[in-house]
Amino acid sequence: MDEDPPEAPEIDDDTVRGLVDWLEATARWLSEEHVVAQTYGHEISGESLENLRLYEDAALLFRETYDLP
Repeated sequence: MDEDPPEAPEIDDDTVRGLVDWLEATARWLSEEHVVAQTYGHEISGESLENLRLYEDAALLFRETYDLP
């Protein structure tokens, strides 16, 4: 095993920002869907919560990897 993790591929800034924007927008949308569903008495599934976390974590990963604010 190498001592350092693999390097992230070079991706232009606009593409990285576009991906982060999309991931964060999708996470916001899913979070809002959860609120609406709960107002109608629906329980949020564990799978849906995992999906929300996945979008949030992926956006954070891109932000940290590519030094975005």
